[in-house]
Amino acid sequence: GTVLTFLDSHVECNVGWLEPLLERVRLNRTKVACPVIEVISDKDMSQGERGGVFNPADIPLGFSVHRCPVMAGGLFSIDKKYFFELGTYDPGLDVWGGENLEISFKVWMCGGEIEIVPCSRVGHIFRNDNPYSFPKDRVRTVERNLARVAEVW
Repeated sequence: GTVLTFLDSHVECNVGWLEPLLERVRLNRTKVACPVIEVISDKDMSQGERGGVFNPADIPLGFSVHRCPVMAGGLFSIDKKYFFELGTYDPGLDVWGGENLEISFKVWMCGGEIEIVPCSRVGHIFRNDNPYSFPKDRVRTVERNLARVAEVW
């Protein structure tokens, strides 16, 4: 295919979530299209919306897309050739942490744009525990990754 779509392993996609993302990439190969991320509780699997200063889920459906400075590192669609032109994910990052900033910086500093597409919604289970191990510990690994992103960019 010509478009890559990245999804964390612990998500649930809603009906019609993919088509709006693919359409944005089709219209401009340097746009990275991201869904609205809704929270799925790791306690009871109930679904809600992620809060914050700006929550795209609060915008009525049918609204236009929104440019966004930073995206989640594992929930997006991107033109395959463009992804490889950017250099893909940094292989120097360990396990988890900082990849969202790294790929966001690459996109914006290399002529692309990141968009949140309100009519695309994906539920994400935000867990307190990770099912994988870190080389040292989680905090040190994330700190190391963030320092690497800062040094590279």
